[in-house]
Amino acid sequence: MVTLGGWTPAGGTPDQQAGTFMHEFGHTIGLEHGGGDSINYKPNYYSVMSYTWQVPSEAYSSSWRLDYSRVDLPDLDEFFLFEDAGLGGAAGALPGVTIPFRAGDDSFQLAVSNGPEPMDWDHSGSIDFLPVVADLNHHSLSDPPSPGEVLTGHDDWANLVSNFRLSPSFADGVHETVLELTYEEHVAVENEFGGGNPCPADLAEPFGVLDLADALAFVTAFSNMSPVADFDGNGLFDLADVLEFVNAFNAGCG
Repeated sequence: MVTLGGWTPAGGTPDQQAGTFMHEFGHTIGLEHGGGDSINYKPNYYSVMSYTWQVPSEAYSSSWRLDYSRVDLPDLDEFFLFEDAGLGGAAGALPGVTIPFRAGDDSFQLAVSNGPEPMDWDHSGSIDFLPVVADLNHHSLSDPPSPGEVLTGHDDWANLVSNFRLSPSFADGVHETVLELTYEEHVAVENEFGGGNPCPADLAEPFGVLDLADALAFVTAFSNMSPVADFDGNGLFDLADVLEFVNAFNAGCG
């Protein structure tokens, strides 16, 4: 069962529904969040199986596509990144895709790539010709720090398991609960990249109107330390988040 009842709008948009359905079906036919492994948010893996691309994100929505990966890009060693090589692969391997990643200075960045163009992985303002270090796929609350990983590419279409009974995830009867992308995680990533809800204080129905229900929803989220209440995006739940919410509430939904 796939449900998006907790998303905004309730049930999700058509693109969110399509992306989530294709993502979950991908698990059925042998794909993981990193294609051939479970490592999420890899910049060298352009697939609806990654949380980066499961649904459109406002900051880079023009690059979203409903598709599995069609190219196996070279590995990225987070302890040994060559900026002049970019994402590697043949020219045009990625069709002008806006790639989100966490840079070496711990900031979130967006960069357009067609594959082998240089990438400023450490956000120094220039392309280094000596290797640099960056935890590229650490997406704040949605993914814990994972420095030093080797991020592998994956050609999904070339590795589909059409007989899903052969999938290691297949089982009879009740299946183990598997964690998947939640609306709260989606909002947290949106906020990190400067996208997100244009009316961030609008947390409860009726949407488009700020009222007591939104204030109560914030208090509940704050008490539960939900990413939705992390209004300043620093991973802490403190007075700064309360003030940010109050400011957003007072600003209204222009």
